[in-house]
Amino acid sequence: YKVIKKYKEDFKVSKNILNKKVIFIVGLPRSGTTLLHQILSNHPSVFGSGELVFFNNPILKWIDDHENKVQPNKIAKNLYSEFFKLLAEMKVKEDIIVEKTPENFIWLGFLKCIFPNCKIIHCKRNIKDTAFSIYKHLFGKNSYKWSYNQESLSIFISEYLKIMDFWSAEFNDEIFNNDYIELINNPRNQAKKIFTYCDLDWSDKFLNIENSKNFIESLSSTQARKPIYKSSINFYKNYEGLTDIFDKIIPPEIVDKKKAPSN
Repeated sequence: YKVIKKYKEDFKVSKNILNKKVIFIVGLPRSGTTLLHQILSNHPSVFGSGELVFFNNPILKWIDDHENKVQPNKIAKNLYSEFFKLLAEMKVKEDIIVEKTPENFIWLGFLKCIFPNCKIIHCKRNIKDTAFSIYKHLFGKNSYKWSYNQESLSIFISEYLKIMDFWSAEFNDEIFNNDYIELINNPRNQAKKIFTYCDLDWSDKFLNIENSKNFIESLSSTQARKPIYKSSINFYKNYEGLTDIFDKIIPPEIVDKKKAPSN
């Protein structure tokens, strides 16, 4: 985390207000990122890009090249240009883009510097439900290799919590913490709060995700074509007595530390 802090401090936040705005949805996989992406994408001014997985390689490369004195601001400018070049190739016409690569939580400080007027929504779900859902699914494109081993899954979750603590301390209320249970149980009220945070006008029709025409390339594609449902809440309890997986995946101190968020 000293590394993240060091590189975060090397970037200078641009004072330019961009014509296009980016909304980043981040968190663990299976934490409700696709559901929220579909709700936001139903707004006519918003383009849902899905998971572009754009920032990992260039930021990691910059970190590796840091000792070679590659200028941070040059990297930031290049990332900005390349990102919107990609969107132009995708023929995006909307002025607001919602991007939902979950592991972008690692780069929040960088993203705030590159896109100073971006919005960041952190999806939070019961850790046991999230961990079990991650562990029981087979992800495509050889992604999330850490999710198939109980020990590596536990380590990743622990690191995720620490990283989000770091960025939350840095940016405080600039990050909207979305409570998955609140979105499921009270979708209209919670979604309206999110739309207000994103400076978007609201209509109840945005909750009709089953009517969305947005392309979904994730494990949640089937669920996201259905109306909002509650059956996934506390789903892990169906298996809690059959396996010790939860003790291995989630150390008690992690569960005790993290409670349902409020905004």
